[in-house]
Amino acid sequence: MIEFETVIKNVKDNFLTDLTEAKGAGTLDELYLKYFSKAHGVITKLIKEIPQFSADDKKIYGPVINTL
Repeated sequence: MIEFETVIKNVKDNFLTDLTEAKGAGTLDELYLKYFSKAHGVITKLIKEIPQFSADDKKIYGPVINTL
């Protein structure tokens, strides 16, 4: 699951970079859609992967994803 940890870290880093570079409300709306859209959001896709994890991994990665 180290691979998934890397994915989570990359998503967080990319989000923070995008947020820092955001200029205006329109850009913030684009960020919201990119990361939280129900159909195609990056974080939404991570959350949808949780049911595939073992019970122990769910306990580890569920809270980490929720903090994003």
